[in-house]
Amino acid sequence: MITLLLCLIVTIPLNGILASLGHTKVASNLPKAKDIDDYLTPLEKIIEFCVKHKLYIDLNFEFGLFLVNVNLKNIVQAKAAELQPKIKYRLEELLMKNDVVNDYFHYMVKKTEENSAYDQDRKISRLFLNETIWPRYMQKFNVMLLEKTKIYSKEQLEKIYGKWDTYETNVNDYEKYRPSPDDSGENVPILTNT
Repeated sequence: MITLLLCLIVTIPLNGILASLGHTKVASNLPKAKDIDDYLTPLEKIIEFCVKHKLYIDLNFEFGLFLVNVNLKNIVQAKAAELQPKIKYRLEELLMKNDVVNDYFHYMVKKTEENSAYDQDRKISRLFLNETIWPRYMQKFNVMLLEKTKIYSKEQLEKIYGKWDTYETNVNDYEKYRPSPDDSGENVPILTNT
């Protein structure tokens, strides 16, 4: 949910500036700059909920919050001059509240240093402890690429990729995954050491 909202927030300013009438139906469906309130409001509610219930934030959710933080900071820095004061204020408020949750999470991770049962989680959380190692500037999305986007019907998609029910069954059969979920879980901490 947060990632979707974040993607939309990143797309809104780009589409508002770059979109033109010549784009395909896909481009016309992208959020516009005027839609930003529709996406900021739910994000504000999510962050407010997280501030109130930060004790229950787990590793996966924290990673999503971390990505929100990194990307919103980049947006505020890159678009500071273009943002309306009200929107800039709301984004900065979001960042401050998100920092509260992130700081609390990192405090709780630090408290587990004596307990080896949490070694794997601590190693994984190091991937997102330091925002400075994440990309500063995202590459701008080329909206013109959407002119080349072909929209397929459900029947065409099923002819190319197979029936939806078969796909869903395969996706939900975790034991077929290569590597298995257990093997993947063991590999993530190894990546943090490289």
